[in-house]
Amino acid sequence: MSRILLLVFLSLCYVHSFGQVSGVINDGASIYMSGGAKIYINGSGGNYTNQNSGQITAGASDSIILGGNWMNNTSSPVFTSNGGTVVLAGAAQTLGGTNSTSFNNLVLNGTGTASLANDILVGGGYTSPSGTLNIASQALDLAGHTLTISNPASGSSTTGAVQYSTGYIISEQDSSDNHSQITWQMGGTYNAGDHIFPFGTADGVQIPVNFSILTSSNTNITVSTRRTFDNCTGSSVPGSCKQPWPAGVTNMNGANGTDVSASSIINRWWQIDASAPVSANLALTYQGAENGTNNPTGSFSAEEWGGSNWYAANSGGTGVTSGTGTVYAVDVDQFGPIVLGESGFSLPISLASFTSNCLTHGTELSWTTETEDATDYFTIERSFDGENFSSIGNIKAAGNSSSLREYNFLDSTSYSTVAYYRLKETEANGQANIFNVIVADCHTLTPFAFAIYPNPNPGNYLNVHLSGLTANANVQMKIVDILGRQIAPTTNDIADATGILISGVDFNHNLPKGIYNLVVQTNDAFMTKSFVIQ
Repeated sequence: MSRILLLVFLSLCYVHSFGQVSGVINDGASIYMSGGAKIYINGSGGNYTNQNSGQITAGASDSIILGGNWMNNTSSPVFTSNGGTVVLAGAAQTLGGTNSTSFNNLVLNGTGTASLANDILVGGGYTSPSGTLNIASQALDLAGHTLTISNPASGSSTTGAVQYSTGYIISEQDSSDNHSQITWQMGGTYNAGDHIFPFGTADGVQIPVNFSILTSSNTNITVSTRRTFDNCTGSSVPGSCKQPWPAGVTNMNGANGTDVSASSIINRWWQIDASAPVSANLALTYQGAENGTNNPTGSFSAEEWGGSNWYAANSGGTGVTSGTGTVYAVDVDQFGPIVLGESGFSLPISLASFTSNCLTHGTELSWTTETEDATDYFTIERSFDGENFSSIGNIKAAGNSSSLREYNFLDSTSYSTVAYYRLKETEANGQANIFNVIVADCHTLTPFAFAIYPNPNPGNYLNVHLSGLTANANVQMKIVDILGRQIAPTTNDIADATGILISGVDFNHNLPKGIYNLVVQTNDAFMTKSFVIQ
């Protein structure tokens, strides 16, 4: 293998372009840099092309200053360690080739927009990454590709793993699946604090996202954002605005069940995904020109898609129509599609589950909320005909929460028929919302223990563990939605001689996201449990 050895006795080393267009082509060579070496590849045709397993070994103070494009056409790593800096010093430059590149430090110091033509990683591709991306005052267009930040360090715009002044990163791909995204690898125990994604609009307005981790987590956070130009007007057809919607979003309905996409939603989407559980504060910034709501200077909140409806995070911010505005959300631990809406448009709580359990001394009702926004209390209502409900008790709510909250209520009344239960949630302002009905048949009870997993569930198979059954009892299991409609074939099974059954329900196909009930029926007992498809 040929080698280019740069023995640095002077502060600068120059490598001029080999041709008018090609620049430098590393055709399998190993380039060694040390002692603050600098390689200049000048001019708009000053490209660096890496092929045939070409490699660069660079020290911490070494750099390559590039006037043209960076093209990597080999699958092996270009850099042999976490060292060196690549500086983009030209006009409109591209980072691409047939393979992605892992950079240590990357600096934008040119005069035009840099664009990705393939995925790249910045921060270092080896253990203990500590490199930085500095876009300074330039623009970086993701152009349908993923920028990965491997340095987990938090910090400000001048001290963090991603640094900038007036520069910005463009993620504006108007598609239901926006691939112009930043993935920040935030693993480790020292990653708490501000992680600023310096997004900007296509016309140069900075709209950063601040993801401030509250709990250390070995997680990757992927963020994209886009303006929707399908703004519509207040008289538009319901369901037709803010298109295209992200995959899985089926409506933009408010708390009253009607579409509010034109009247109450700012014209921008965010998609935030976490690879592992994490809690964080968010700051979401938008351009005032994107606010075409009916009350643009009112109060706005971050609205999270919960699988079937929108739910407000514990958040707030005053709307603007010029400059930029920001909505702040605290203690967020559920992620996915996010929009900014007029406060009060969404359902005030996200109900993860509502179940009944037959006990020897009554019927235990349990429910779990994913989020709560100004919730005052819950009312438990019971019916014996499924139509006429009356209150049997109240439970004080948490108020505001973006983490799981569990509640229990015991109905100790004895009755000789099937009972129907539902929850009513009352907000601090007196507004009430009623949730789905569940069925409990505890009047001829032979108690048994009932567990299901995983919950939340991916949507294809549910494990069931029953104990305390009558020996060799016949067991029938079926899945129903929140309206009571059966959506998977009935499963028939038999307990063993000790009254234990370990089985499961195959959905036959992946179920849509939402809340479902597993109904278990034996000769002398009937029980239900809710689960969530994510």
